[in-house]
Amino acid sequence: LLGDHARRNVVELDATGRDLYRQRLDQPLDPARIADCTGPGHVIVRHAGCSLGMGQLIIDPNGSAMRLRSLYPAAWTPRAPS
Repeated sequence: LLGDHARRNVVELDATGRDLYRQRLDQPLDPARIADCTGPGHVIVRHAGCSLGMGQLIIDPNGSAMRLRSLYPAAWTPRAPS
């Protein structure tokens, strides 16, 4: 995949962020995590240097921060055992 070669519009997540992303949950991002992003829009999401998929940077409703909206496929979302 080309995501491993991208240098801009990439968000690197820690383990907690990775888990939220895989659960398809929005998460706030601190400015350091989006320093290489050009603004709101689609981004490549990585954890430990491995591409996980795509996300969307959105501006919080109050306009003061950015959030990552997960675009992780619903069919791949981990489910709790029943």
